[in-house]
Amino acid sequence: MKSYKFVMLVSLGVIVMGSTGISYAKKPKKESQAPEKETTATNPNDPGGHSALGVEAAKKKDYETAIAEFSKAVEAEPKDSKNYFNRGTAYRRLNKLNEAAADFSQAIVDALKALKTDGTYDKVLSKWGVQSGGISDFAVNP
Repeated sequence: MKSYKFVMLVSLGVIVMGSTGISYAKKPKKESQAPEKETTATNPNDPGGHSALGVEAAKKKDYETAIAEFSKAVEAEPKDSKNYFNRGTAYRRLNKLNEAAADFSQAIVDALKALKTDGTYDKVLSKWGVQSGGISDFAVNP
């Protein structure tokens, strides 16, 4: 894959992931409350806690473990674009660019489908006045 295509794919992924409201930045802790430890009971979007375990492994630069955990998260929640994006990032860190590109592509497709499902996609097109320019097939490089 040519490097400019890869850079464009990653850039598009970052833009789409940002527009879906997914944020990986740490939120400031409220001083009045003790920090809550997130568990699968408090985070229904991470069944089994695999996404959180993958993030922790990636922070430790254990990308093989991160990939394994994100793969389990993908199996549990196949429509959650964040898991594909995170696994793609871990693949990229291991220089497995084909696998990374495939996961980034899937993350973009799933994020766009989520935007379409909740109506955000149509609202954005309407706001920009380009409703006729919308697409219905979100496949990346079909």
